[in-house]
Amino acid sequence: MVLNEKMMIRTIPLFLSLLLLPSARALYAQGEVNLNIQVKDAKQKPLSGASIALVETTSGARLEKTADAMGKASFTLSEGKLWKLFVNDFFMEREIEVPEIGRTNRNMTLTYNPELVERHAKQSFDRFNFVWTAQNYSGNEAPLVGKAMVRVKVTTRTGTPQKGISVRLVHGTTKTGLSALTGANGMACFMADMGKSYDIDVAEVLNLSYIDIKNKPNLVLTSTLQYDAPKISETRYGDTIVQRILREEAASGRAYYILTIKRYGEGLAPNETVYLSEIHGKDVYVGYTDEKGEVKFLLPLGKKYMVHFNFEKDVDVIDLTKVFGYVNGGMELTYRPNPKLENPELFIPKKEELFLVEFERFLQKQYPDPIKPDKVGLFLRWGNKFNPQSTEALLEIGYTAKGDGMQMPGNYSFVLDRSGSMAGYYRIEMLKLSLIELVKLLSPNDYVSVIAYDDDMQVIFPHQKLSNNKQALIKAIEAIEAGGGTDMLASMKQGYEFVMSKYAKNQNNRIIILSDGYDNNQPEVLEKVQEPYNDKVSCTSVGVGEDYNYALLKILAEKGRGVLHHVADSAGFRKVFLHGLVKEMKPVAYDVKLEVLYNDKLVAEHVYGRTPLPGSVNPLKYQLPNLYDGTNEVALAVFSLKKADPSIQNEPIIVRIRYKEKLDGPEIMVEEKIYPEWEEGSGKLKMAVEKEQKKLYAIAEINRALKVMAESYEAGDNAKAKKVLEETITRMRDLYPLADDKDIKALMDSMEGYLEAFKNLANKKELQKKKKGS
Repeated sequence: MVLNEKMMIRTIPLFLSLLLLPSARALYAQGEVNLNIQVKDAKQKPLSGASIALVETTSGARLEKTADAMGKASFTLSEGKLWKLFVNDFFMEREIEVPEIGRTNRNMTLTYNPELVERHAKQSFDRFNFVWTAQNYSGNEAPLVGKAMVRVKVTTRTGTPQKGISVRLVHGTTKTGLSALTGANGMACFMADMGKSYDIDVAEVLNLSYIDIKNKPNLVLTSTLQYDAPKISETRYGDTIVQRILREEAASGRAYYILTIKRYGEGLAPNETVYLSEIHGKDVYVGYTDEKGEVKFLLPLGKKYMVHFNFEKDVDVIDLTKVFGYVNGGMELTYRPNPKLENPELFIPKKEELFLVEFERFLQKQYPDPIKPDKVGLFLRWGNKFNPQSTEALLEIGYTAKGDGMQMPGNYSFVLDRSGSMAGYYRIEMLKLSLIELVKLLSPNDYVSVIAYDDDMQVIFPHQKLSNNKQALIKAIEAIEAGGGTDMLASMKQGYEFVMSKYAKNQNNRIIILSDGYDNNQPEVLEKVQEPYNDKVSCTSVGVGEDYNYALLKILAEKGRGVLHHVADSAGFRKVFLHGLVKEMKPVAYDVKLEVLYNDKLVAEHVYGRTPLPGSVNPLKYQLPNLYDGTNEVALAVFSLKKADPSIQNEPIIVRIRYKEKLDGPEIMVEEKIYPEWEEGSGKLKMAVEKEQKKLYAIAEINRALKVMAESYEAGDNAKAKKVLEETITRMRDLYPLADDKDIKALMDSMEGYLEAFKNLANKKELQKKKKGS
């Protein structure tokens, strides 16, 4: 069967994660194939009157036409997915796939010879672990008992005998074969077993023909085969093959294939690299398009090849497994670079773009209330016991606060984002409703201002004592509308200045930023606004929406000695405004510090989610936000171990919290001790075995890794960024081998996405290096 197939247009769907694009199916409800078929007989004459049918593999739908005087018939396939091709009810081993989108034109020329097709279907291209027997007969010998004389004559297309060509008779069932070289007459001669069928290999061409030997004594068989060696120079670099084609035509065992490449939206694509990777094999053929966007290959038959570009993988398949003879083919492909491959740097976040899920959000347990008269309580628990193989340890530190806080006079400036990204009921409208509810709880003696911003700043309610102006403030809030760009800088600065204008030591001096966190200013610019006020004015940030800019709002809250809240829906708004923010107006504990003292068998690595005070080593010291009635928080301390032995259990870890009940009151200290637990045993340490503790640890560790990744990437140390991702992914797989926690799986998926981006970035740099070198 000879196949001459030309694929005119091929539109490849591209799916992009992390980008919001219109659905491709909105453009095409179903792809389409325009199929032109010509059928010839064994003598390559048009087969007029042949029945040509297509059967859809899922629905069984059948389309049938009769070939015209030229053996031709045309079909348009716009339904179904996969159609099988039959000629005179004989399956031609051809399938036509309808693309999900786009339009494909295909021209196919087929030879209808049922016996030949069926015999070729039995051929195999596997030659692994065959046992070969070399023979050297002249062809004039009489056949031996049980043998037949098989003479294979190898000629050129013009009939010239070819000397010194390797010929093999292949018996696939027993994985054995006979080999010989052609003589001056072009003959390779064999004594082959009667009653067997052999495939015939000539030179590097597998299955050039076949011969079936009958059980007949004194049988002499002669087969004349045309063999045209490809005029080609191939250079191999490992598994990669670069061709220089000296004669542009099909050769024996090689298909002459032309690919025409167009770049999406730009027309013909010259100077593009095209890769054809052998499916189920190792070889990769590499070519480069010329000024017409064409690249040409001479491809071995009997194989499938996947087409790739530098920045788009798995584009299409060239199937040469069911064709033989002299094969010419081609495709026209549209190259749509995948942004993840072409611009991987866009998929690696910088520090200010990094979105982290705080592990504290997943704390479900309630720690014990403080023991009176203390208003702050501590709870300690190890995540693991210690043994000779221990290398690290996890300490869970829970702390609570309980009591009636004294509502201090308030001095608040609300900085409200009203940019276009805040539009919608569950953003600006819910924000306004919730802010109004909060205003109703404020004291007439509180100082309040409201500033709204988009591209510009607008003072909605100037800074003043609330007095009898609640209704005026509520109406001002109700009038806020979303629209415009985002520039927080001037509004944030004005908020601080408003609060400082009425600053007093014994009052709650605070600005509250309510935003999705996406801003035109760099984080360090906004941080500088905070610096002069951080010792006097606190900053609370409220992130609005599921996809808010966690990194920026977290920085502003931490630098401003405040708290980051997150609201995604109406329930979240109510919880934050009517519980979280109200509690922040009535602190139970001020000027709160956490201290961790450890023995000389341990080395403190870090406390997740906390930044130690400068210069603190042992004890480690951390400044905590004010604590409020009902505070139930967790910190996770990680230690590395020097050589562990039973003496480690003799000295405790001491954790203290120091706080004041009033800003100008005396310092109070609560303290808890915990001793390491030793067990004789061996094996790798399994940290955080308790389910909730394990999840908190996993999320905290992932957050740490992502921060290191972002910092390393900005510093230009991609190797370090990649390494921390790989190590953390391995550790998480040890903790969650079944990937049975959806939250952890989502975070793991994000890490693996970043790791893939770093690999793509390295590939891109390597391609640029090669291009520059060439």
